Amino acid sequence: MSEQVIKDAYLNPKNPCAFSSVNAIHQFVKHRGITRRRVEEVLENIEAYTKHFPVRSKFPRLQTTSSGIENSIQIDLADVSRHKKYNDGVTFLLVCVDVYSRMFYVEPLKSKKGEEVVVALEKIISKFKSPPIYVYSDFGKEFYNVHVKNYLDSLSIRHCTPKSEIKCAMAERANRTLKSRLAKFMTSKYNWRYVDVLSKVVDGINRSVNRSIKKAPIDVKNGDFSFRRRERRLRRKYNIGDHVRIYAKQGTFDKGYEERWTQEVFVITHIFPTDPVTYTLADENGEVIDGKFYYHEMIRVFYEQDQVYRIEKIVGYRKHKGKKQVKVRWEGHSAEFDSWVNESEILDIQQ
Repeated sequence: MSEQVIKDAYLNPKNPCAFSSVNAIHQFVKHRGITRRRVEEVLENIEAYTKHFPVRSKFPRLQTTSSGIENSIQIDLADVSRHKKYNDGVTFLLVCVDVYSRMFYVEPLKSKKGEEVVVALEKIISKFKSPPIYVYSDFGKEFYNVHVKNYLDSLSIRHCTPKSEIKCAMAERANRTLKSRLAKFMTSKYNWRYVDVLSKVVDGINRSVNRSIKKAPIDVKNGDFSFRRRERRLRRKYNIGDHVRIYAKQGTFDKGYEERWTQEVFVITHIFPTDPVTYTLADENGEVIDGKFYYHEMIRVFYEQDQVYRIEKIVGYRKHKGKKQVKVRWEGHSAEFDSWVNESEILDIQQ
């Protein structure tokens, strides 16, 4: 009974709370003794709710830590091609940030070729007391090529790339800081040449107090910080075996009213007691999805026995045991999930 009341409240356009939030629906039906948790459970079984659930982009994530100075670094490229003709052909800046001290290193590049990136990396790492243990970057071909691989392997450096949409946050933030200071310098000089003062700008950044560590990178020493795990009770919202949609990454100009969650549904296979808690998922074929997911990157869904699934297109026909069957491509799924269904089971829903 409560299920039908909640569905009507959400799906009936004449209701003031129609197609809105859990809280709005609960306020509308709570006089019938329906709990907020029950409202949430019913809405998680409505496709229109789960595929348009609001996305939260800012939430607690795993801390990026290092055991000491120059043990782990993040690298990224800053695109400065707009001003290359004024700066001796410099098209990119290789930006490197030490995870522990936030020390900043920059080398100019005229291209993203692997050979040139290696030369720049050699210049930066030659300033270290010893090679780092880890180098973090995005999946760009400028970092994932045979030249960079051979160089890092020769120094026994592990090359890693986070699976999160936020790849190397420190290096990306450093890019913005550097480009901002260079832009202000060029404006003050009424020209677009900055290469002559690049090293001075970088030195100035390293002498300024970093907000996250409350010290200037140049003043940081080993032992200044201890990254201990925060002692608090970890909240686990989902359980192993729960079905979830995951956030379908959008572009810069994401429109809030469009579908933001995958059509495909995944299953939680493992829960890690990290802070915050993270999860691994598998698809409907049982294949584990690469990477870990936060609670805010998933929305739980429930299934009913009479659940209806959307078909993208029909890709084949056959007759099997006297019954007409069609091979269907399910909406939001790749060809590996194509399957044969009885033609009589297909519903033609009129829009």
